[in-house]
Amino acid sequence: MTHFPLTPLPCRFKHGVPLTSLTLIDATTSAGSANVTAPSAIEAGDLLVFCDFNIKTSPAGLATVVIPSGFTQKLQSDIDTARRWVFSTKIPTGAEDSATLTGSSAGNFNMGKACLQFRGNRAIATVGSATNPIYSPGTGVGDGTGATPAGVTSGNPVGPVIVVSGAPALVLAFYHNTGNNSASVIDPRSFTAAKDGDQGVNGSGSGAAAYYMAWKFMTATDNILIDQDDEGQGGLGGFFLPLT
Repeated sequence: MTHFPLTPLPCRFKHGVPLTSLTLIDATTSAGSANVTAPSAIEAGDLLVFCDFNIKTSPAGLATVVIPSGFTQKLQSDIDTARRWVFSTKIPTGAEDSATLTGSSAGNFNMGKACLQFRGNRAIATVGSATNPIYSPGTGVGDGTGATPAGVTSGNPVGPVIVVSGAPALVLAFYHNTGNNSASVIDPRSFTAAKDGDQGVNGSGSGAAAYYMAWKFMTATDNILIDQDDEGQGGLGGFFLPLT
C-alpha cells in the first residue's frame, strides 16, 4: 500500500487556535449607487462586513432592504421614516474578488455603501448576531432592529455606550450627518477605548450627507463610549458581533 503524506493545514485553518487578532485588509465604497465592488484579494475565512445607508423620500417610505447574495443580515436600524442603516456579513470562500455587491436603493435621493474586509490570525468560523445594539438620539437606546424609529437631532446627540459583554468580538459603530448641506465630514468621531480604524462615505444625491463606520476587535469585555458633535441632522449607534 502506498502512503501519501498529509498536507498540513495552513495555520489560520487549524482547529483550536484562538482568535487573537483581526486586521482590516481593504475597504471599498460607493456613493449614489445600490452597488459596491468587493475587495480584490479576498481569502477563504476572511470576514466581509457590508454597510448600507439610505435616505429615501420620494416616494415616501423606507428603502426596501436588499442583502447581497451570500451575506446574512445582522442589523437593521430604521432611524426615522426615511433613513435606514443595514449591516450584513459573510465568511467568504475566496471566490468573491471584485464581485458586484447589491444592496438597497434609495432611488435618486441619497445612499452610501461600504464593504469592509477583515482577516484574523486564523480563519473566522462563525459570526454571531448583532449584540447589545444602541442608538442616539430618539428613544435613547433604540432597539437597533428597525422596530422602533430612533430619529435624528439637529443638536449634539448624547454619546451612547456599547456594552461588549462577550469576546472575541468585532465592535462596530456608525455615525451619520444627513441634512446639513454644508457638511461632508463628521469630526470628531469619538470611540473610547481607541478604535482600530474607520471608513467614511460621502453620500451622493439630493443634499449633502456623510456616513462613517468605526471598528475595534476585542479579546476581552469592555464598555465602548462613542460620540459626535452637532453635525446638523445627525445620530450615531453601535453593536458588537461575537466571533469564533
